[in-house]
Amino acid sequence: MTFALYSPDDRFDQTFLNNYMKINVEPRLKRISGVGKAQLFGSNYSMRLWLRPDKMAQYGLIPDDISSVLAKQNIELPPVRSEQTIPRPMNTR
Repeated sequence: MTFALYSPDDRFDQTFLNNYMKINVEPRLKRISGVGKAQLFGSNYSMRLWLRPDKMAQYGLIPDDISSVLAKQNIELPPVRSEQTIPRPMNTR
């Protein structure tokens, strides 16, 4: 099954709609019994880091060190209502 989300009055751009789908819709679809895979097509918010080799050398760091720290701190959490008490799975990227 494929479906699309759009803004009929163009109030929301594609980046906003993709982010809304990623945060609010995709996690809920994945929790439905019988859903094998939910995949979002489109862009996600992203960040580009420019590393300064001179500063990294002062601290004895390599790019893999930075990637590792970012991966440990970047956590995606599905939306949870305050009355829910069931532990939720966390995906780290």
